[in-house]
Parts: sequence; structure tokens; C-alpha cells
Amino acid sequence: MVGNYLSYPLERAIWIGYTAAWLTLLCYTRIIYPPKLIRNKFKVTALKEERGASWTVTLRSARNKPMLFKPGQFAWITLWKTPFSDTEHPFSFSSSSEKPDEISFTIKDLEKFTSTIKELKVGQDVYVDGPHGVFSMDRHPDTQKLIFIAGGIDITPIMSMLRSMADRHDQRPVKLFYNNRDWNSLTFREEIADLKKNLTCR
Repeated sequence: MVGNYLSYPLERAIWIGYTAAWLTLLCYTRIIYPPKLIRNKFKVTALKEERGASWTVTLRSARNKPMLFKPGQFAWITLWKTPFSDTEHPFSFSSSSEKPDEISFTIKDLEKFTSTIKELKVGQDVYVDGPHGVFSMDRHPDTQKLIFIAGGIDITPIMSMLRSMADRHDQRPVKLFYNNRDWNSLTFREEIADLKKNLTCR
């Protein structure tokens, strides 16, 4: 049956193409990509508990190489294991893009992996692949007014944008709609109030 199917040139070419693509992907993810990620090793410099069962982890490059990113973007992070383990998790930057020497991610304790964030220690190795994504106000530099809508921990990329705007002295009008289950769970509640003093924000 298989032999008859593969006797047709088109079908044979398709299967060869599928196999070649799969082997190429396997070769990249298991042989080429891990050594590349090793060069993106970071060290934990701080860990801070936030409102809403969330934690902010701050990292610095082990090679003292700034991580240049646009506010709103994300990165793939490998914790507890080596890059060869193929166990990455995506998280948005929460820090200002204007301070690339140290980067921060704010992560909510939601499941098995994220519940381990609070156990990180200063000096621990973290591997970061990024930046990635196109969700950024920097893609719309001519926009005169900004409206941000967030719920729960989705405030993280928005905070990166607000912090970047404050560091840039960007005075474009900003309106933020932020929802959470209760007042005490509003992550960054106090900082957002402080940012209103430096931004045209409400």
C-alpha cells in the first residue's frame, strides 16, 4: 500500500519534502539552537513579590551585553535546565526598554512552572531568547493618543510601555483600562499611580 502510494512522483516528492523539513527542524532545535542560546545566559539580580500572586524577576547578561527590545515584546526563557532541554516558556518584558542593561519579567503564579519563579535565587542562571513579537507602541510612532486595555497579568507588556514612555519623557495622552478580580490584586497598582505624575495618563 505504502509502496504503491510512493510510486507516484508527486506524492514521493511531498513525503521527501516533509521528511527533510522535519529533520532540518530537529537538527536546528537540538544541535544548532542550544549552543546559540548558551551565549544568551543571564543571571538573576533581584526577585520581588508583586500584588496578584505575581513575581518580578530581574536579570543581567552574564556577558554584560544589553538586551535591546521594544516595549511590549516578549522573550522565551529557560529556567532550571540547560538550553538542550527544549523547555522554554514565553514571557513579556515588564521593564523599560530604555534600561537594557537589566531586564525584568513579571510572572503570575498560575501553574506548575510559574509556581517555581518564587524559588529563584540571586545569581542563578537563566537563558533568554529574544526579543520577539510585534505588540509595541514603537510600531506606531505617529500615534497622537494611546489607549491600553489589560486584564490581570496581561498588564505586564503595558507596564513595559508605560515605563518606557516615562523614561523617554513621552507626553502623549494615555488612557489605561485595567481590570482584575479585586483591588488588592491589581499588580503594579502603586507604581501606576506614581507614573500618572510623569505621564499624561488617566
